[in-house]
Amino acid sequence: MRPILMTSNITHMAKQYAETVFTTRINTFVRPRIKLQALSTALGRKRTLSRDYKNYVDRILEKLDLLYRIKPDFFHRFHVKYFSGFNVNLAKVIKVGDKNQAFYKHISEAMRYDAVRDKEFLPYVKKLKIKSCVYCNASYALSINQAGDDYGKFELDHYKPQSRFPYLCTNFYNLTPSCSNCNKYKLKADSEFCLYVNNYSDLDQFEFKLDKRSIIKYMLHRNPEDLKITFHAHNHHGHEKLFKINATYYVLKDIAEEIIWKSKIYNSSYLKSIQDAFNRKFLGGNFYRFLLGNYDKPEETHNRPLSKMSQDLARQLGIIE
Repeated sequence: MRPILMTSNITHMAKQYAETVFTTRINTFVRPRIKLQALSTALGRKRTLSRDYKNYVDRILEKLDLLYRIKPDFFHRFHVKYFSGFNVNLAKVIKVGDKNQAFYKHISEAMRYDAVRDKEFLPYVKKLKIKSCVYCNASYALSINQAGDDYGKFELDHYKPQSRFPYLCTNFYNLTPSCSNCNKYKLKADSEFCLYVNNYSDLDQFEFKLDKRSIIKYMLHRNPEDLKITFHAHNHHGHEKLFKINATYYVLKDIAEEIIWKSKIYNSSYLKSIQDAFNRKFLGGNFYRFLLGNYDKPEETHNRPLSKMSQDLARQLGIIE
């Protein structure tokens, strides 16, 4: 729900991913290049199939190392230059070996998206400090370790869908940690939301607000159902409808209610006394995170579910700046 700024640290991370992906696998693991070569050979033997299908796979082989780390800014130009000229139907069902499935699924399997999803990308989700769905920020997206093995309690969505851009299925920047609901909502649709942006001005694309009249009504009747949380998507008007943001946050009015309580109880002098006591006990601690009950800094939005709404409402009500 908040993009990540494309810093040198992020580009280094993508470069590291591209250079090390699959390198720790045992010898029996069949790597993408071998599987793509086998797919190309199998497609080339099908006399009734256009040569473009084989050539499409050969182009992936040719650009494979670059495909792992090409940046979102270049996705469109890259597609036009290298893939738009092939006359292929990506949804065409083709039998290769014992698999009878869509052409794009053969590509995804050959590129070992399954292995990227289940193992290769997990350390990078940790490094990115993503612990919540990047689309809704209402559900956890956790990377855990059990008995020395890493597991992802989330799903990996694709900014550019596999069904139309299968060659990007293992691209670092195209992999988007999400909850299962948001991943299902999106399916083969295009999302306007890209997890990575180049400019600071593009970081704040979404905003939650409490309707002022609903706050007054709540203060009169103390009924949280009177509260109205509004979601504003700047330049991403399809985001709310696609991921059902309003419907999701409609049932989270108790969180908004608690933020109102804090805004009414903690006046400046009382707030200062609590802050002084907190700082004496926890030098270097984050007082406003303690006060809010969630991460208070925008750059920490992905650290915990509901942090985006909590920050926005707390800022609106004057609890944080």
